[in-house]
Amino acid sequence: MRFASRPLTRAVTLTATLGLAAVSLSSVAPSATSAVVLTNYGYSNSAWGTSVVGGSIPAGSGETAHIVTSCTRKAGLSKVNEVAGVNLGDQVKVNGVTSFSRTYKDSKGFHSESTSEIAKVVLGDNAAVIRGLTTTSHSWVDKAGKYHATSKIDGIIKIGPLPAIELPDPGSIPILIPGVGLITLGHSNSTVNATQAYNQRIALLVKVFGTGSTVKLGRAGSLIVGGVKEGVMGGSGYGSTANVANGTVTSGKTALLGVPCQGTNGKWLERDTAGVNIPGVARVGVTQSETMGDQTGRAGTAVSAARNSVAKVTLGDNQLIIKGIHSESRVTKSASGKVTTKAKFGILEITMPDGSTRELLPGRTIEIPGIAKLTAGVVKKSKYKISVIALLVEVLPGESSSVVVLKLGNSHASLVPQG
Repeated sequence: MRFASRPLTRAVTLTATLGLAAVSLSSVAPSATSAVVLTNYGYSNSAWGTSVVGGSIPAGSGETAHIVTSCTRKAGLSKVNEVAGVNLGDQVKVNGVTSFSRTYKDSKGFHSESTSEIAKVVLGDNAAVIRGLTTTSHSWVDKAGKYHATSKIDGIIKIGPLPAIELPDPGSIPILIPGVGLITLGHSNSTVNATQAYNQRIALLVKVFGTGSTVKLGRAGSLIVGGVKEGVMGGSGYGSTANVANGTVTSGKTALLGVPCQGTNGKWLERDTAGVNIPGVARVGVTQSETMGDQTGRAGTAVSAARNSVAKVTLGDNQLIIKGIHSESRVTKSASGKVTTKAKFGILEITMPDGSTRELLPGRTIEIPGIAKLTAGVVKKSKYKISVIALLVEVLPGESSSVVVLKLGNSHASLVPQG
């Protein structure tokens, strides 16, 4: 089952013998324009089959058959991802997971849509069997410019010797599966206003007894947003990350703030954090991230920008104190269509172990023996994107530790006109 590049008409029929009952399920996608066309809307969508939260069920059973369409202006795109089966321990077994995502234009308007399909879920020793579990999320704007968002679930559930029934939509009270767990049906939320529509739904939540885990089954989400006339924006600002040299994450992104697909109409968004302590490595002070995007000015022009500041970082037991950590990334598009990238930095002030201070300019590297190697103003850029690290710190290992890499004062911005 795949979305084709031709006008889409997908019929899926699943016949299951459940006791004495034969059940047929079918879904037909609307006919859509086959050509890929550039629009003034931003489309995003995603879907996956299974995901596990908490408890003892293996983390490897994460988001299966995961598929994502990141923000794009293009209608007429489609993706598919398939997984034959997933074993989530003794109590939950899943067969035949397929995820779809697409954007399209038709006679009714412009659409963002995703679907998760799971052929079969077995709970316990056939204590409950779910077949044809389908979750669909659909966000669209009609020809009059009005936004809409809907979702639905379909499927059949058979519990022990009881007759098979259709899954309700929307959900109902939890269903107890003796000796296995508790099923909750139909989890959904939507946002619709004058400029965008968003919807996401998870079909089933299974709380598995004896594991502390909740298994999520069948997730689909979709978004469409207007005003994306000059390009697709992206990027983020965040204060710090820390990783051991072998890739183990020590600390995630602090004060993370993204640039919305359509921008912010020129308004700077802001997020602050009080700081974070990375035991045995560093203390990261107050962090501020800001992001902005604008494509409402002069025709043809746009800007996407992000910046981040970290007030102070202390390495080790006050061995080094670093101030002035700041970066800004900016991508601009002129009325002529030219796209330029630009980075800005603060000048770092370092207090050395002996109490003396020195400055570190962008593009320079120094090593303090036995403590750390510092590189200021690391830039990576391409035609439509720029990524900046105000300060890259390699904390040198002690007798039993590994090198820890700190990235401080991070900003990233992108602006893709034909995205």
